[in-house]
Parts: sequence; structure tokens; C-alpha cells
Amino acid sequence: MNIRLAMTNLNSNLREFRSELENLMEAEELDYPAVPVFGPYRPYLKHAIAHPAKANIYLIEFLVRNYTSPGDLILDPTAGTGSTCVVSALHGRDAICIDIEPKFYEWMEKAREKVEKAKTLAPKGRMITILGDARKLTELLKSKTDIIITSPPYGIFSHGEYPTKRLAEVGIKYPSNPGNIDNRPYEGEGETYITAMIRVYSGMFKVLKPGGLAIVIVKPFIRNKKVVDLPYITWRLLDNVGFKLIKLYKLRLHIMNFWRVLYYKKFPDVPLIAHEYVIVCAKNDGVEARSISPNTVQNK
Repeated sequence: MNIRLAMTNLNSNLREFRSELENLMEAEELDYPAVPVFGPYRPYLKHAIAHPAKANIYLIEFLVRNYTSPGDLILDPTAGTGSTCVVSALHGRDAICIDIEPKFYEWMEKAREKVEKAKTLAPKGRMITILGDARKLTELLKSKTDIIITSPPYGIFSHGEYPTKRLAEVGIKYPSNPGNIDNRPYEGEGETYITAMIRVYSGMFKVLKPGGLAIVIVKPFIRNKKVVDLPYITWRLLDNVGFKLIKLYKLRLHIMNFWRVLYYKKFPDVPLIAHEYVIVCAKNDGVEARSISPNTVQNK
């Protein structure tokens, strides 16, 4: 099946999902192509191609260029492949990437080594990799960070068994750490995804410098034939710990896996998830938020 053609046909027949976030603030649409194997950053990250939820590298590049400055310290507390930190370091920013999974930490270390060996015309930033729990940021970090760019972990509750199976196919057990947030149910007794992420976002608030920014990339998901508005839920959690919303983007998605195409054909009444959202918020601590670039959207 031609996935792109199938998506085009689906897009013309299905109602697109719209997050409740857009009732709070108009979302500026970004439109970058799907990036095969990390695009121009492939030499630094190709070893991590098996990761099931790779960020759009052009989106990361846009955020780094428009919301940070050379010399800034950028944090990604749930870093996965470490792509945010690779882009940051190659643009002259220092970056800290944290992940609880030993395999992902191994990938981040490989990326760091490649960045350090790379010969570049412009000065590079430093990459610091940490094997650790994002719920314990105040224990892991000794200094404050200027900005956070991250995407929350997507557990089995949001992706079914797809990430686990995909990694298993290449010999990787995931999640291997029983403390991984991906092991937590969306709701129920004990620690859930929601309560775990409150701890992460609270820690993010504490480790940011006064007026610092947190940028969270998050996508809705389907459960029981209904779209769960994870972007709006995420904003409610960020708001709860003291952040204020200053900018909202939505990135158009240009590709989906084969099984998702079949799902929409079988259940055409389910709204189409056509975007992932980018929530830009500032630390609401009485200090003026750091200035942001006035640049317009940069399409590739």
C-alpha cells in the first residue's frame, strides 16, 4: 500500500481532530516534511533509528534556532535518542539529555561522541548525557537551565504494543526499567502516567532559571475509538505546576504507519490525528519571560 497516497485519501474524507488548547490560544501551523532517518543529522544519530517515537528533526531545529541563543543551556529530561541535544550542540548551545532507559542512554553517548569528534566551522556546544529518572531532576542537576525542549514519554496506554514490538524486532526490550513512566497506566490506583508527569513538570519548573521557557511536543492518541486530547491534558499539568502559555504551534503530520491507515478505514468516524502540538510556556515566577525570536515559520 502507498502510505502517502492512502493518507491523502483519508485526509479528504475524515474530520481532523482539534485540541481544546486551540480554544485557549490560536495555534500557528508548522509544515515540515517527514524526516527519514534523522535527515541531515543522520551521521550523528543513525544508530538510534529503531527508536519508535523519533522527533521531527526540522521541528527541533526550528525551536533551537528561534527560542535559544548560542551559549544557552538546554535540557531534555526524556531525551530518547538525544536528537534535541545533538541539534542544540551543533548550533553552539550546551545541552543536557536525560533518559531512564540504559539502551537510550547508550544511544545518547554514541551521539555525544560523534558530535565531539565532528569538525565544524562554527563553535559547538557541549553535550552532557545522564542515565536517570526525569521525576528526580532536582537531584540530577547541579545548575539551572535556560530552556527545556522535550516530548513526554508515550506509554503502552497511548501506543498499544507498537513501540514494544518494534524494538523487540531489533533485540531491544522496552521498557527495560520497571520505573519507566511508560510502564504506568493512564489512570487507576498508585502512580499513573498523570501523577508521574506532574512530578516531571514540577521538576522542570524548579530547574529552570527565572523567566525560563519549557517547550513540550505532544501528540493526541486514540483509545477505545476516541481521541484522547493529551496536548490539552499536558497543558493542564504544566499550568498546575506554575507555567503560563505564551505560544502554541501545531505540526502537520505527513505520514502514518500501515496499521493506522487500516484503522481509519475501519473506523471512519474517529477524528483524524493530523497534527502534533508544540506548547511553549514560561516559568510564571514574576520574572519577565526570556525574549523569543520574531522569526516567522521556516518551512523546508
